[in-house]
Amino acid sequence: MIEEFFVTHKELLGRLLDWPFLLFILLTLGAVFFRKEFRALLGRGDITISWGEGRSIRLHDISEHLDIEMDQIRDELEIVKEAVHKFHSTSKDYVAEQHRSEDLSHTERGEALSRMKDSLKHGKWRWRTLERLAIISGITEKEALTILRGDPEVNLGQDKKSNYIAKIKHR
Repeated sequence: MIEEFFVTHKELLGRLLDWPFLLFILLTLGAVFFRKEFRALLGRGDITISWGEGRSIRLHDISEHLDIEMDQIRDELEIVKEAVHKFHSTSKDYVAEQHRSEDLSHTERGEALSRMKDSLKHGKWRWRTLERLAIISGITEKEALTILRGDPEVNLGQDKKSNYIAKIKHR
């Protein structure tokens, strides 16, 4: 009976005794027997990654250093934002934030549309963001969107970040 079993299941036994399966069994048994030790090691958070001669870092230190560096970057970014805002508030050319949508006359809307369409026709990019078109035309993004929606020659879409983008239908 045992001989008959070996003859009929020879291929199955060969695959079970092959090295990948035995390695899997060995790793599984090791994980089961040493699970408390693995939990203690990973729970302490003092795993050290080493490379090269005398170079190493603890995983716990990575998160501390990352937080410190991110705080410095945030502070520097705030300084840059304030400088840009200060520049725009004193710049004569920057009027996008100063206009309100209901303050635009019919001729101002026409001029803004003309500037946006000129940028779309002659620019180096086929698609332009609504933000950029609003800056070019000197109006708010909301007003630019309203103006462009009313023009049949302009296609509106959204990019991967759900920002509005526009292009001329026939360039």
